[in-house]
Amino acid sequence: MSVLELKNELHRLVVNTEDENILEKVRVYFSSLSDSSDWWETLSPNQKTVLETGLDQLDSGQKVNHHAVREKVNQLLKDG
Repeated sequence: MSVLELKNELHRLVVNTEDENILEKVRVYFSSLSDSSDWWETLSPNQKTVLETGLDQLDSGQKVNHHAVREKVNQLLKDG
């Protein structure tokens, strides 16, 4: 597919969608490719909140190591 064909296809996809979420993701993705900005700035507010919550939990000692999680999952699978 040529560059012109790719552009036309992308344009068609954008024009034909009414899903604001998809359009925002495409915009953010293109911005991240063309900008040399920090990856943090490409995250949605919700993604930032989730990461900040996780970091706060780690800082306060609320963590479970990988081995413990694997054991619990294996036990759940065995019992289920």
